[in-house]
Amino acid sequence: MKPIITCFALFLTLSLLVSVATAGVVLDPNDISWVTEQGVVIFTLNFYNDGPTPSELQSGELFAQEYGAFLPNITSIGIFEIPPIPPESFFDVSVEIPYDQLPPSAEERFDWDGPSKNAVCAKDWHWDGNVDVIWGIGPPAVQSHIGTIQVCPGYGGSYIHLITGCNGNTTWAFTGVCAGFTVSLLDETFNNAPAVLLPGFSGWIAISATAGTALGTTCCLTLTLTCNGVPVPVKLCATTCDCGPIETENRAWGSIKSLYR
Repeated sequence: MKPIITCFALFLTLSLLVSVATAGVVLDPNDISWVTEQGVVIFTLNFYNDGPTPSELQSGELFAQEYGAFLPNITSIGIFEIPPIPPESFFDVSVEIPYDQLPPSAEERFDWDGPSKNAVCAKDWHWDGNVDVIWGIGPPAVQSHIGTIQVCPGYGGSYIHLITGCNGNTTWAFTGVCAGFTVSLLDETFNNAPAVLLPGFSGWIAISATAGTALGTTCCLTLTLTCNGVPVPVKLCATTCDCGPIETENRAWGSIKSLYR
């Protein structure tokens, strides 16, 4: 199935890298986003002309990668055009790709997973991965690395897998960790990762929430990975949900209530 390209005006924000400009056209990393609807992932790129004159017609390409950092552009998921944009105006490009035609979404694991748990914490269908946007004449590019995960307060950790392609050592740091949440970087054996990661590191981001953290709370944090002096922010948004066992009562009425929770 070929990518479906549509264009519309909509301003969206997410946290990623620095803006890159060409011929007056900029794409702020905060203006790259995607959602999954009925098995299709919809990517939205919000371009802006910050120059004093209309921009020129430009073409671009969108690449997708697995969740992580410093990975090569192998999977092209759409070629698009940016028409002339008036000064201080926006133009959005939307690229729609079937979920199963993208690189695999990051694996997730949960301490609280099991058949006796409440289905409120069922898997969400966000595609956890990276995109690179290249456009215009020359090398302008903007990257986006976004994952989402559910966290059950007081019931252990949630884990999302990530990979790196750095050919040297990588340093790392978390920022934006919210009150009530705990986060750490683990290696493939679920032990704490070292302060300096070896080339080609892969492992897990582990996140948990303390008991009593309000359900429906979303914490968006950033893991910044730095390879050869180049920092790449990998974003993870965790949302608390109720995974506790469904309570039952001996009385018939209590059993009926439990069936319809």
